[in-house]
Amino acid sequence: MDIGVGTGLLTYDLYEEGAKIVGIDFSEEMIEKAKDKMPDGAFFLHDINQGIPEDMCNMRFDFIVSSYAIHHIDDESKLNLINSAKEILREGGMIIIADIAFQTEDDLKKCKTTYMDDWDVGEYYIISEKLCNEINKRGLRCDYKQISNCAGVLVVY
Repeated sequence: MDIGVGTGLLTYDLYEEGAKIVGIDFSEEMIEKAKDKMPDGAFFLHDINQGIPEDMCNMRFDFIVSSYAIHHIDDESKLNLINSAKEILREGGMIIIADIAFQTEDDLKKCKTTYMDDWDVGEYYIISEKLCNEINKRGLRCDYKQISNCAGVLVVY
């Protein structure tokens, strides 16, 4: 499953290899583009601030992925989304989130200072030490890897 599937860029190669793709996005236009690329996929028009769509509660997934989508929702909504995604994850499955992210609050502040002219103040960027701590409090495990000065990958299992 791809949270914030957009045009299907992230999951298209998997689809081409035979993976069954399910996508969620708030944009009808993006979902139409994803459907054009992956006509056998299943797509849900849904605001991820509301967690996982109710229609998906009986589905199960090996992997749930998201790239550059959850920075649009606040931390509490991120946690709710991750919790509801975990409910539809198969045993041994993983949630993999790649996004604008930082290890610490100080790292975010440094990046913000460097890129002040281009900074989007309306976004909610991941601070891994804070988010992973909250994820762990909910009984889930979390790993994080910084992949650039402003992006990281969060794995929840």
